[in-house]
Amino acid sequence: MIKFVKILLCLSTLSLVAQNNFNQFDDNGERHGPWRKFFENTNMVRYSGTFEHGKEVGEFLFYSLKSGKSVLTSSKVFNSDNNLAQLKFFASNGRDISEGQMNGKLHVGPWIYYHKNSKVIMTQEFYNNEGKLNGIRTTYYKNSKIAAEVSFVNGFKQGISKSFSQSGILINKINYKAGEMNGIAEFYDKEGQLIKKGTYLNGLKHGSWFEYENQQLVNELLYYYGSLQDNN
Repeated sequence: MIKFVKILLCLSTLSLVAQNNFNQFDDNGERHGPWRKFFENTNMVRYSGTFEHGKEVGEFLFYSLKSGKSVLTSSKVFNSDNNLAQLKFFASNGRDISEGQMNGKLHVGPWIYYHKNSKVIMTQEFYNNEGKLNGIRTTYYKNSKIAAEVSFVNGFKQGISKSFSQSGILINKINYKAGEMNGIAEFYDKEGQLIKKGTYLNGLKHGSWFEYENQQLVNELLYYYGSLQDNN
């Protein structure tokens, strides 16, 4: 019995020591060592990670309260050589939602988003060092075929953007400049045949628009800054 009590006391002491190793400060009052925070008035973990003299290092895990449980929602791995951190976001069932890098509060580099409850990529996009979309953002169907390709420059749509059917047929092709539709736009039917073609100017239909059936021109409409003009 005495031996059993000693074991319990030993385990209790080890547990207390382990708990006391969390949430410590260095001599300058900076957080140092492993940290763990709980949701208010609960024993449910809100986040856990390690600080090195006030700086986050290694992996941090973040949780949310769902149905009375602490559920992992994201992880953040800090790079000790710079301000970059690798993030992952999770659904309540543990499936990946998205992942990429951040520099402080800015998205940087490639980011990937997944279809719900799937390992199939839904969207891949790229950010410059200022946290603005830059490059081709590609969206995929669940069958992994490309649904859309949109070109960005410094946060704005710029250049040709394309949309495709699930079978890979081009649906439309539109030119953008500084975030607005500018230039020639083409639209196609489910067979890939051209059905409409015209020009946008600062987001508005402007000039001649042509309509086709069976690859033959059947109608021409004239627009002036978005207003349809009377052809008579």
